[in-house]
Formats: sequence, C-alpha cells, structure tokens
Amino acid sequence: MKNQVLSCQNASMGLSMVIFLAVASLVVILLTAYAARRIGRRSYPFFAVGAFFVIATPIAVRKIEGFSSSWIVGAVYFYMGWAALLIVALLLADLLLATGGRALSLSRRNFLRGSVPLGALGLSTALSAEGLRVAIAGPEVETVTVRKPGLPASLQGLRIVQISDLHVGNTIRREYVAAVVARAMALKPDLIALTGDFVDGTPAELRADLAPLRQLAAPLGIFYVTGNHEYFWDANAWLQEFEGMGFKPMHNRHELVERGGGRLLVAGLPDLLAPRFGGEEPDAERAVQGAPAADFTLFLAHQPNSYRLIERVACDLQLSGHTHAGQFFPIRLIAPFVHRYNRGLYRHRVGDGDRHWVYVNRGTGYWGPPNRLSNPSEITLIELRS
Repeated sequence: MKNQVLSCQNASMGLSMVIFLAVASLVVILLTAYAARRIGRRSYPFFAVGAFFVIATPIAVRKIEGFSSSWIVGAVYFYMGWAALLIVALLLADLLLATGGRALSLSRRNFLRGSVPLGALGLSTALSAEGLRVAIAGPEVETVTVRKPGLPASLQGLRIVQISDLHVGNTIRREYVAAVVARAMALKPDLIALTGDFVDGTPAELRADLAPLRQLAAPLGIFYVTGNHEYFWDANAWLQEFEGMGFKPMHNRHELVERGGGRLLVAGLPDLLAPRFGGEEPDAERAVQGAPAADFTLFLAHQPNSYRLIERVACDLQLSGHTHAGQFFPIRLIAPFVHRYNRGLYRHRVGDGDRHWVYVNRGTGYWGPPNRLSNPSEITLIELRS
C-alpha cells in the first residue's frame, strides 16, 4: 500500500514538474524574444543560445551525473541573472516612454527609444557585476535580540547562530563554506541552528566541499532540518551525511538542553515538501509530544509558512529561511507579496493574540544566479533576553 501511495505521489509530482517546466520554458522564450527584438537582429543568435541553455540546464543538472559542477552551469546561472536585469531595464524604459513620452517630439522619442538598448545593456552589466561582487563577498552577520519576559538569568545572552540556504553546488564551493564556518565560529555560539537548503548536488559530488562544516561546534549542540532542495538530491542520504558530521536531525522531534539550570527546548520539522518525496509529514504536535517543561522553546523549520503548523503548539521562536528575501534586486521587491514572512524578525499573531516570534534568514549563500544585488547573504546571531 505504501509503495502504491509513493507511486501515485511520484506520478503526480512528475506531471506537476512537466507542467511547470512547460510554463517556465514558454515564459523564458517570450521574454527572450522581447529582449532580442529590442536589442536588435544581430543579437538573435546570442539570445537563442541563451534561452536554450536556460531551459536545458536545470534538466541536464538532474539527469547528467557530475554536470552540476560544470563551468557551463555557472556561466548559465550568471547569464540568467544578467538577462533578468536586462529585461527589467528594457521593460521599465519602454513603459516610461509609452506613458511619459507623449510630451516629447517624435524625433526625441525615436532617439530615446533607440538609445534604450545600449543603456539597458550597460546598466544590466554593471548591476550584474555588483551583484556578483556582493555574492562572492559572502554573508554579513545580522545580530538580532529576541525577548521573552521572565527568561531565567541562566539563559540571558544565550547566543544562537543560524545558517540557512547555503546552497553548496556549482558556484559555492569549499572556500566559501570555510569562510562561513570561520565567521560563524567567531561569534562564539552556544547553539547552532541549520535550517535547510544546504546542498545542490549529491553527497558524492559535494562531500569535499562540505568538509569545513565539520569544524562547527557549540556547547549546546548543532541542530539541523532539511529544506526543499535536500529532497531534490536524496534527502535520506544527506540526513545520514549531516548526522555523521555531528548535526542532530530534528524531524518531528525535540531535545531539551540546559545551561546553568535554564531549560531550552529545541524542536524541528522536515520541510513542507517532504511528503511529496516520500519523507515525513511535518507535524508540530508530534515534534513536542512528551516534551518536558522548558523556559524557552525554539522551533526550526525551513519554510516560514511552517508557522501555520507551529502556531498550534507552545513556541517562543521559529527560525526559518527559504525565501532568500528575493535574493537580488529587483526580485527582492516582489518577495514580500509571495511570502508573509520574508526577511527579518516578525511577531506572529493569531486573531488578537501573540503566538511566537518568527525570524527569516535571507540565505547564507545563494541559489542559481551568483547575484545578491542590494541584498547580501547573512549569518544570523540571535541573542536571548528578557
């Protein structure tokens, strides 16, 4: 029966993926055609090749072993970010000319319209270079204070370091991971929370690049939950890999840690997409079932939308990631409309009452385009206070 259910789930997922790829491919083709037409006929071959690789690369990464590490993938990802900025620049310029250009003479409008392609190319290239610089620079440290009245003195100042959405893969390799570990350890964490989407590849491909993570250490432990990307690359294999590094998988379970008599309960959920890949259904009630009394309850859940499950149980702070806060401008402007909790610290409320704090890390790495324009990656340092 279980095999039949999994078979049905896989078939449904396969159909959903086909539909998604078809729609995404159509959007890529239409936007590329628009950009090519605005830039000029000589650009047609360049954009045609670009569109082909943008559509084919995600499929090739999944189907061809080792291809995710190819320089071709890195080049395609950079092109994707550059093309996105170019198309936005062209669309905005054309919109301004259409709405505000009526007051101009015909010759002036034609001159401006003819100047747009060159200006858009220059602007998108400059912004892509800046976005690449910010991405390569690595994460900033974001310090956040979370308060709970009556917190025992023994838990005052407890330091939780959160790393999320590292996305080790094509363009994020061992050197970047080592720098993240060094910055995290310099914060002298009491507890480390890893909130998923750490990998874009198999354990065999990425084991050497992830090796610096073994240097992470914290007196109260290192706790880990999966993100959606682990399920694209065999989540069970990655759970075993991370457990071998000394990380504690927190899938629908809890653990009580103590400091000087203060009691901190750590609980976690698998990613919301886990059931589609044969993984555990996230269940907050099950995660804290039988849990002892605690002075502070911390929940780890990759997707911020997990608040819908966590609000059913006692919780003081939920740590999540997933959104990347849109990753780079101008996509970051859209992210708040997609995710209720998009970046930073929020007080989650149900009706007229407070439930718990939600903190959303904007990503310690990046996914796809190596671009963090106006939106640097982060390592979060959370300090508990009364």
